Amino acid sequence: MSTESNTPVDPRVQIELEKLNTATDNINKYEVELDEAKCEFKRLLAESVVRIKAAAHKLGNSIDAAKPYYESRIYAAQLAKETQLAAANHEKAKSIHAAAKEMVYLAEQGLGEKSTLDTACQEMLSHAASKVNQSQLEVTDTRNALKMCQLKLEVANNRVNKLQGQLKQALRSSRSSEPKELLSDEQVENLLLNHMVDEHGVIIVEELKSPTAAALTTRTSAATTTPTSLQQQQRAALLF
Repeated sequence: MSTESNTPVDPRVQIELEKLNTATDNINKYEVELDEAKCEFKRLLAESVVRIKAAAHKLGNSIDAAKPYYESRIYAAQLAKETQLAAANHEKAKSIHAAAKEMVYLAEQGLGEKSTLDTACQEMLSHAASKVNQSQLEVTDTRNALKMCQLKLEVANNRVNKLQGQLKQALRSSRSSEPKELLSDEQVENLLLNHMVDEHGVIIVEELKSPTAAALTTRTSAATTTPTSLQQQQRAALLF
């Protein structure tokens, strides 16, 4: 009578065990690399803060002198958005007004084609005429609001241009205070766009040209789809 120990093991079990062990090793390796990348990121962030503070201390007067220019640019950008919104509202009001006028025209045509007065057509004509008057007021209001926004934007842009000329030296000095080693917003965006995911669900940075950016190169496993290394090890122990 054969015992359980003499029962041959299905070769597929051994294959799956090897795959599981390989996956466990990869997860452990990626977790170590992720921890190293996090530490490196914290180090770079701390260095960046120190450099920014040093630059601000060194050229603080230039930065303070250039502050009105940057504030005026922010204000002008905000006014530009408000002007775009006002223009959209004005176009919408004009469309509603045109539709109301078309409704009046159709109601008048309907009344003219009938020999007797139709109460329904009369009510529709009255409603359409009221809508025309109401939409005309809306067109006027939105046009005035648009003109006001355009005037404010013109004044703000003129102030930006004026300050740019008056504070030329301060602006040049303040811009030179930016540490060249730091990653700009555009560089960070490029890093995100250069990421690719391989067949194992591992995020890989394709190419990093900046020396500072190269320090951020890392490979991490997708947390939502891959079990933790502890779970993998426990499963492997049970199978063995």
